[in-house]
Amino acid sequence: MFISILVIVYCVVVLAVAYALKKYQRTILWSAGLLLFIVTMLLFGLGIMHPKNLYGIWEGCFPLICSGVILYVAESKHQLQIKNVIKLPDKLNTELAMKVFNKALEDEFLKVEKGKLKWKKSTALLAYMCGRIYCGDFSQYYKRENCYRWKWGDEGRFPTSLLESLFDTKNIGQSRQNGKNDIALDGSVHVDSWFN
Repeated sequence: MFISILVIVYCVVVLAVAYALKKYQRTILWSAGLLLFIVTMLLFGLGIMHPKNLYGIWEGCFPLICSGVILYVAESKHQLQIKNVIKLPDKLNTELAMKVFNKALEDEFLKVEKGKLKWKKSTALLAYMCGRIYCGDFSQYYKRENCYRWKWGDEGRFPTSLLESLFDTKNIGQSRQNGKNDIALDGSVHVDSWFN
């Protein structure tokens, strides 16, 4: 009984910490699940836990079951991907777009609502991200001014109408137009990290 109570308390604490630190949720859950599995197997191997009856078997199996549940939760949370939730138009459906949209979803810059992608930050930052994905935009550092500026790439036309429909947002193309050669936006460094 004591072991089952300890395992339940452990699982509750792990889930609470993982929920509070959403950015590191998968890492926390995987670490906790593997730790519980390894400790349980060590206790069996060292003879500290040796089931003698039905109750003992339950006491030995319960931590392993909880470990499996924690690992399952870690992976099911991680598998929430854009492609499983929404179908992108062919012109927007690139490997880079999927990678970046999934990172934005993971970092809570983006959410899915009623079959549409909803951007939770400024339209200008959305335009910057989409410009990086579809046109090769980038931020360039200028030593003399001691700042980064938003520079346009040359990899094609910006798919304004498709993006405005996908994100159910107006003026994405205009925001990109207004941002050309302007000082890089707040949050652009975070967006840049999704491209590494």
